[in-house]
Amino acid sequence: VDNSYIMPGIEDFGNTEDPTREIYLENVAFRVVVGGPLGTEVPSLTISPFPNPVSAQLNIKPKDGEPRPYTIYDAGQRVIFTSPTGADQWVDVTTWAEGIYLLKSEGHTYKIIKKRP
Repeated sequence: VDNSYIMPGIEDFGNTEDPTREIYLENVAFRVVVGGPLGTEVPSLTISPFPNPVSAQLNIKPKDGEPRPYTIYDAGQRVIFTSPTGADQWVDVTTWAEGIYLLKSEGHTYKIIKKRP
């Protein structure tokens, strides 16, 4: 086994093809970089939609306090709600059908799940 691919503090557990072997890790954090070569920084998420799943009121909280424009689409990609300035920091979803919606803002997409009240 080439130990250069084993994380520091993790020993070689031998035959990794044995599906019965399990490794338990505690207090481990991973940073996943998507969309570019290794070492490329990905912009952090700019808003935080909550609660999710939602049944009544979806809150749209800017992470840095600055409102961000956003649009919410249904599963058919139809616009359900838009806030061009981001001034709307909550959305009433009580009349929406149950299902999955997509909130898009500044190149990020957030999956929103609408559930029954």
